[in-house]
Amino acid sequence: MRAALITIVLALASPIAGARDPYIRTTERDGGVVALETASRSFVGPAAQRVTLVGVTHVGDGPYYAELATVLNAHDRVHYEGVGPAWRDIEPDASARDRARFTRARMRDAAAQLLADYRHGGRARTADAWLESYPPFRRRSLVTALTDGWGRPITLDIDTDKRTYTMISLGADGAPGGTGFDSDLERTGPIDLGNEEDPSDNAIQSRLAHAAGLSFQLDEMDYMPEHWHNSDATLAEMWDVEPASLFIDDDPGDEDGSGDPLFAMLSGESGLAKAMGSVLGFIGDSPRSSFLFRVMLVETLGAADASVLVAGLGDEMAEMLLTRRNAVVMRDLQEALAEDPSRSVAVFYGAAHLDDLEERLVDLGYRPTETTWHAAITADPAAVGIKPEQAIAFRSFVSSMVQVQMAQLRAMQERNAGD
Repeated sequence: MRAALITIVLALASPIAGARDPYIRTTERDGGVVALETASRSFVGPAAQRVTLVGVTHVGDGPYYAELATVLNAHDRVHYEGVGPAWRDIEPDASARDRARFTRARMRDAAAQLLADYRHGGRARTADAWLESYPPFRRRSLVTALTDGWGRPITLDIDTDKRTYTMISLGADGAPGGTGFDSDLERTGPIDLGNEEDPSDNAIQSRLAHAAGLSFQLDEMDYMPEHWHNSDATLAEMWDVEPASLFIDDDPGDEDGSGDPLFAMLSGESGLAKAMGSVLGFIGDSPRSSFLFRVMLVETLGAADASVLVAGLGDEMAEMLLTRRNAVVMRDLQEALAEDPSRSVAVFYGAAHLDDLEERLVDLGYRPTETTWHAAITADPAAVGIKPEQAIAFRSFVSSMVQVQMAQLRAMQERNAGD
């Protein structure tokens, strides 16, 4: 149960309470209604810079994401989370050799995703149709994958009659042909048409959302506006290694491009994920079970303590998942404000990160000015025919279990600190 608690919270990347004013809370309303709310908090810097930290939970009610989008798009610039592949960022002074390596790595991963989609029933006949089949977050990542190391589009031709694909970069000179690093880079291969299964249905986060009658953040939010910027670590930055050390130049037969068991679980490909998916599917088919699952999410996410969960990860994992990623956010934030101190900037992250980011802002002389709360998940027993007193009793039971688990994690944290 202890490991399950940490896994659920991290899988949802949800806001969790910390030592400062929280970025998440649970509120009670009449009739046994309970709601999970997340905060957006505004700050003013020493030179009147304007920054807003916007917390989010990765599953929630549809209107919640529309409300957050309104808040975010009122800013001149939005920095959002999303760990990227090693090839995502190319240094301005990168050599032609490195740009060619980045290009090949991007082609490989784009091809791996394309082939996976066709094995799962994809039928797009053009590159544009393929990209449009994705929600904005994934689409934006694939647009990057189809941009070569010199910043020019990689052409993608899909021939479903011949069942082949071809990708071409025109190299350093941007013209057909050439020699050396000016020569074209090409990747081509067969397409295996599979069944009609929708791969997105396998994602464990999507199944969690369905089980609770909720929406998934990456399906609801529009990440395509030009003023939105991915401000997260790449895998190379998380592992603190050179990007080239993670490049693989083999055939993209591994559809997800990763042997990571956590990645496999979250994408729905592991045996554990499929078993969990079956259970979650059963829950989602019952309105009453779905309501009870909502209550469990509200209580678990609302009561979890960030510092304790981080301690449960261990110092090395916490450094990788939190500290290094926050350092990237602060670097990008300071660079953006250095370019134009008058612009308003929003940081759109789970609040497991926001306590630390707030501390960093305060250390730089920022002060909080306003906090606004947004209802992420609302559980109304009347909507599914459950009496208020029954809902309150169930919530009390779940809350007591969560508190016991958190107490055990705190005790483990204290023991580790004493060693």
